[in-house]
Amino acid sequence: MYYWIYANRYSLSADARNLELLDKHGMFEIYAPFIYLLLQLPSAKVAEFMFQMANNPKAPHVNNLIRLAVLLGKEGKEWLFSVWKKKMPGKGQHPGFYWKLKAIVDRADESNLKLTALRTLANPNKEVEDGDEHYEVGELIASPTLADSVLTSLCLKIFSGVKEPKSDCLRLEIMAYDDAFLRKGPAIMKKIKAMT
Repeated sequence: MYYWIYANRYSLSADARNLELLDKHGMFEIYAPFIYLLLQLPSAKVAEFMFQMANNPKAPHVNNLIRLAVLLGKEGKEWLFSVWKKKMPGKGQHPGFYWKLKAIVDRADESNLKLTALRTLANPNKEVEDGDEHYEVGELIASPTLADSVLTSLCLKIFSGVKEPKSDCLRLEIMAYDDAFLRKGPAIMKKIKAMT
């Protein structure tokens, strides 16, 4: 049902509490697209969700947090890594997501946050298929509107029972909503710093 709701996200009329529940479900429980819903929430609530996940990281959902931290830029990545360094001190055995973020922080590449966020996903396909057409990733990156449209098509496809394109949905939402998230980024970081 979540994918049907997400496919119809622009006509969704939910109160703040229901939006929070939907977003938490997509972000924390089923590893599904969630960024559009997140953007509908106040910056303080987004910061709260990120803070909760940072302090209670669970794979694979923690990868959502890594992508959001990457989209917040250097400040976001460094904040998240500092939280995890405090939670997991020493040089011993750390979970894979710790090392994934450490590699991103060490690279210090701020030239294209969208591409860095996309690289956190396991599916490096050069194209996305929505059932009718094939789209090159470069074409989708260049057109957030097209990425958004293909995301809607894939969500409907998943709702109808096809499971294959789930990881493509996560890639497409970064292509569609990274700019909107970046615009909200300073307010989110301000709230995160106030919690830390």
